[in-house]
Amino acid sequence: MAYVIPIACFEARRNDIPLDTRKSMHLKCNTCIFNISDQSFVKYYGINKATFKSVLKAVKPYLRASPISHPIQLAIVLRYLVTGCIELAVAHDYRAKIDSDTLGKILNTFIPVLDGILCQDAISIQMSKHQMLTSSINFLKKYELPRVVACLFGTHVQIKKPLKNCSAFLNKKGFYSLNVMLVCNDNMEIIANDATFPGSCRDSAIWKISRARELLSVTLNGHFILADSNYAQESFVLTPYKSAKVGTYQHTFNAKHTRARIVFERTIGVLKSRFLCLQRCLRYEPSFCCMIVNVCCALHNLRRAPNVTINDDIEFEGDDNGQRDRDEIAQSL
Repeated sequence: MAYVIPIACFEARRNDIPLDTRKSMHLKCNTCIFNISDQSFVKYYGINKATFKSVLKAVKPYLRASPISHPIQLAIVLRYLVTGCIELAVAHDYRAKIDSDTLGKILNTFIPVLDGILCQDAISIQMSKHQMLTSSINFLKKYELPRVVACLFGTHVQIKKPLKNCSAFLNKKGFYSLNVMLVCNDNMEIIANDATFPGSCRDSAIWKISRARELLSVTLNGHFILADSNYAQESFVLTPYKSAKVGTYQHTFNAKHTRARIVFERTIGVLKSRFLCLQRCLRYEPSFCCMIVNVCCALHNLRRAPNVTINDDIEFEGDDNGQRDRDEIAQSL
């Protein structure tokens, strides 16, 4: 009889809990997110099941025990990155019903860990001789431009108005943003990125002081990267001719240059369509938004080339800012 009253009280309290809430509590602990088709999994979380398990294994040592299982937490983070919508896509998700505060805590835990672990392994600016050869062959076959191995470009990611130095983040289009520098290869893999600069910074200014420029200037070994007219012509950077007249070799070069730049247009299109958070306004401080961009770039690479590891150094000697090389390429077209 001593146990009747406590059990009765527990049952009474349990019956006061709405059914949806009890189901939600059950889902947090027991739902297996892998009980869906492979196609649905990729659509829902942006990566396949094997990559998901690999990422989970890498981050698990850095996580604390929680009532919500680590797979569910990682799924919640990925679901946010894929949809970019907290309230509709995550907080009301039938797989793990949580409130916005809980989601915020999960993001604050996972994003820095993912940034520290994934980006180092998934984004590498080092290109082996074989990779440069493969990339240059593909650019030559598709766009008739020799010795091109990558493309350089910038894109803006909208953020909320920062509390500090807000004017620096106001871009020329009138909204607050990060100006993200990206370098991609022929396979639309991102080999370098920098999301640390505010929206008011010019593309060329970011590139001029970037670590990527410093490294590529000594490793391309006579190969080139393409960039639009926002950047300056350099010994390893090919930009369009200014005011090229129709019928000249400069005009022909510009036309092929424009066709080849579709690589970076597709890259940013795939990246932002796969992770819709980059199309919406990131409502966090700039430093945290930077980490979100980095994680999205790393996940993008994992989906395109899950097993790439690169480590090969090459030397390069440059001359006259590439003017002679550009002329030779243009005249040979």
